[in-house]
Amino acid sequence: MRPETICYIFLCMLFSSGISFAQVSEKSDAENISIADIFDNNKISEFNSFNIGINDSVFFNLASAYQLASTIDIPVFVRSTSTIYSLDFEMRFDDQRVLLDTLLVLNSNLQYLYHYNVQDSTFRFTSNSLVPIDNDSLQLIMRFELLSSPMCSNDIQQLNTLLNGDACSNFVSNCVISATPELAVENYLKVFPNPASDMLQIHSESNGVFQLYDSAGNTIERSVNLDAGNTAIVDATMLPQGIYFYRFQNENSSFAGKVIISR
Repeated sequence: MRPETICYIFLCMLFSSGISFAQVSEKSDAENISIADIFDNNKISEFNSFNIGINDSVFFNLASAYQLASTIDIPVFVRSTSTIYSLDFEMRFDDQRVLLDTLLVLNSNLQYLYHYNVQDSTFRFTSNSLVPIDNDSLQLIMRFELLSSPMCSNDIQQLNTLLNGDACSNFVSNCVISATPELAVENYLKVFPNPASDMLQIHSESNGVFQLYDSAGNTIERSVNLDAGNTAIVDATMLPQGIYFYRFQNENSSFAGKVIISR
């Protein structure tokens, strides 16, 4: 039996899909230890059959994070040349500067469990899927409450990541670059509907340029020049479901936000 199948069966026996942060925090110490055990070096070797290495990585993309007031959404995605069935990670963060609000798992195929252990100040996430995880795609979003700005890569500490149960490389990019209050954005730009299914309408109160990005920070739509008072339409029919980020630049300022594509 394949290792990922064994792991999946084990998770199903212990947890149902999508256990919330609050529910997990009420679990017994024995169940919490089982999450930590995934990162025990003695246990990692049991899954070494998929040749996961330094070229396989988990990205925590602060550069494409979305900040609204004091809330920050950080996209997490996987980049690998192997077929991936499970994603696990643990981290510490400076709880004097940021607090974890919640975790939004966007991959509906993932069976998952996560928990913040106050005893060792470590957040742990474990998951498994019966179907391969799409490469270079958004898997989840970590939502933090920011106590002191800005949030940068050095706020995430002692980060360990696993793919298919094997240790892999990880990358935390730069700092959160968008910190625009919601009302300030709406004074200049309206992007609707949100969520959207087939098209986005963009209405601007000033001349500027609109650009749309995926969760990895890649441009996925050519620049749209907007005239003050007019509405432009962006075709979203070919975009996969998920969370996207946009940036609007006018003569004086740059504004950022996010939009959800859902069908």
